[in-house]
Amino acid sequence: MFKFFRRKPPRARPLRADISSRTYLHTSMERKHKKIHTHDLKVGMFVSEMDRPWIETPFAIQGFYIYSEEDIDEVRKYSDHVYIDVFESLSRGALGDKDSGALRTQEIHKFPDRTSWDQEQKTYERVTRLTFGLLDKIAMDSGESSKTVRSIVDSCVESVISNPYTLTLIAQMERASINLESHAISCCALATSFGRFLNLDSRALHDLALGALLHDVGMLKLPPELVAGGGQFTRQQYGEVKSHASLGSGILTANEYYWPAVDVAYSHHEHVDGCGYPRQLKGSAIPFNARIVAIVDVYDRLTSSDSYRQPVLSPTSAMGEIYAQKGKQFDAQLVEKFIRFMGVYPLGTLVILNTGETAIVVEKNPFYMILPQVLVVLSRDGAKIEPKLVDLFEERHRAEESKIKIVKTLPMNAHNAKLLKEAALYRKPLPSASASDSST
Repeated sequence: MFKFFRRKPPRARPLRADISSRTYLHTSMERKHKKIHTHDLKVGMFVSEMDRPWIETPFAIQGFYIYSEEDIDEVRKYSDHVYIDVFESLSRGALGDKDSGALRTQEIHKFPDRTSWDQEQKTYERVTRLTFGLLDKIAMDSGESSKTVRSIVDSCVESVISNPYTLTLIAQMERASINLESHAISCCALATSFGRFLNLDSRALHDLALGALLHDVGMLKLPPELVAGGGQFTRQQYGEVKSHASLGSGILTANEYYWPAVDVAYSHHEHVDGCGYPRQLKGSAIPFNARIVAIVDVYDRLTSSDSYRQPVLSPTSAMGEIYAQKGKQFDAQLVEKFIRFMGVYPLGTLVILNTGETAIVVEKNPFYMILPQVLVVLSRDGAKIEPKLVDLFEERHRAEESKIKIVKTLPMNAHNAKLLKEAALYRKPLPSASASDSST
């Protein structure tokens, strides 16, 4: 059965006089999991683990809420006992206070409307202008750089609080060249959105955003040919590339404002199984923010069309790669939370339906994460059509031969990015329709 990590409190860092005031609510990641018989299941509970592998059931690997008695009957078909997440179940009022845990309501992300898209597009453009050449200035110990960094971090945090995930979508689509700045912005936006999902407070979000933005600053101390080396290195070159972690921490230690990012720069390549670098740290010995940025860093590299990692993966395929490293390279609990945050089909994912049409994932279903709402935008022959909304969750009631399904996910490229931008023009949900009707 699944073993859940027991986290130790973050170790105190004696670098700052006000460190006692910076104790974050990382305990929000602590979870109490309770084993119960399926006859004791109640509506509102969150099932986090079953008594058999997820692959042998029709349920999403990230767990699910019980919404009705019918859901309970469905679970009983597959399991005698399940594990419930006390924290999540409390948020739905399914358990009493005696089970302890702060209340939190999980968000359901929807594709942004035109207003929020336009707003965050301006934020992205401003952040991009500020970031251009910034890492070079930091590497050269420019004292003025911290003011610019503060403005960028503040913009990212404010954006995420106002319009969760919108800036992340824009950053992923706007990647136009292989450079550290674009990767830094993407990671900053995604890590901050994930941190908000984890219910981190404002101070913790700022520190996480700072670490994500500056995690690769040490790369600026390496020869340019290594930074743009395409991922193909000799043993000696790879040793030099690995030194960017310690180089980055050295750069950031020189300015007090950057201190919260030091651990991230130094430790984001550590693996929870102890096989990472530079110190071969294990498990909870790796700083919390570094464990988050480690996941975000790899996800961005795997899905970015400008990345040296080939082939570029679709968001869903990248999630599979990350899940395969759960408990090895990445923190197991954080991986599960990241997948629940992103969804099996992350918001904005381009998909091919069994009708041959192309659609965009515009809303996630919290119970059946493999059945999101999609916006059909291209006919089976690739022609643009009047967009139509299809709820794949509702499709489950149809006969198998007429049921609309996702058969393939697509990676990000310039053409697909344009489709996402156009989808943001629709302010209100469109009437549901059968995808097959759109191609007639």
